[in-house]
Amino acid sequence: MLTQRYWTVDDLEDLPDDGLRYEALDGQLVVTPPPVALHQEVVFRLEQQLRAQAPPSWRVLHEQAVRLDGDWRIPDLVVVPSRLSLSLHTYDPADLGLVVEVVSASTRRTDRMAKPAEYAAAGIPRFWRVETDPAVELHAYELRDGAYREATPSAPFPLELDVPALQP
Repeated sequence: MLTQRYWTVDDLEDLPDDGLRYEALDGQLVVTPPPVALHQEVVFRLEQQLRAQAPPSWRVLHEQAVRLDGDWRIPDLVVVPSRLSLSLHTYDPADLGLVVEVVSASTRRTDRMAKPAEYAAAGIPRFWRVETDPAVELHAYELRDGAYREATPSAPFPLELDVPALQP
């Protein structure tokens, strides 16, 4: 049983690797269940496309923690410079070239509203939101004047994206 307390990023590092997603937000522990198969398949297909086009100077990673002003969020995908260690528990927003969230039914409001605002406030230059219902749609945003604005999908490297191929 968890006791009520103020959760920090350091506390999260001690939680079990049990398939649940643990995030800290304003001192509150946020626990979400594993995503459904559709969500995971879309993430997998998008990750494949990004990895196939990423130059050696960039890595595409899934479900990696990002420190956000004392909080910890876990995007579905992040693009980080290859120079960063693969043994890091969390990544700094200044090192991210792109974050991607595939919207889940259980986290719809967070994926569409809270996370983009947090990523923008942290200065992450690119954010993609992928909707899966009723069909796969990719919404790309670039940071301009402190807020995300709709843009053509881009990464920190040249990219040709096949969005229809994301649909399982």
